[in-house]
Amino acid sequence: KDNFVGRDYIDQVARELADFLRSSPSNKLDHNNPCMTLTDVYCLFNRARGSHLLSPAELRQAAARCESLQLGLSVHTFPSGPVVLQDDRYARPERMAERLQELLLDKKKKNAASESNINRNNDYSTESSSWPSLIPVSIFLIPN
Repeated sequence: KDNFVGRDYIDQVARELADFLRSSPSNKLDHNNPCMTLTDVYCLFNRARGSHLLSPAELRQAAARCESLQLGLSVHTFPSGPVVLQDDRYARPERMAERLQELLLDKKKKNAASESNINRNNDYSTESSSWPSLIPVSIFLIPN
């Protein structure tokens, strides 16, 4: 019976954690920041709770339960050692690639718009070295 009560407690903490990280106004995990180290999550979450602080072990158990409870968060351990809690909407490799393409297209549109404004005003040349250019970036996705 103790195990059942403990599991219910961890499940409730996992739900609170997901709400804390993904709800506004805190919105710690979003498209600009799809993952956060468990150390940072631990500090922010306990600070927000104020009392009834979680131990690191409880937080790790709750973070691990988020995926099985389908809360949209999952734990990922990088080969170099850091453990992060990631928002599945943005942290999946295919979604990350889509998001990077969106950002590059937005950057190209902004550059094109600023160049057209410059050409209309004839105040500056688009050849000027003071204007940033879009640098091609190679992206390598490493499967989990």
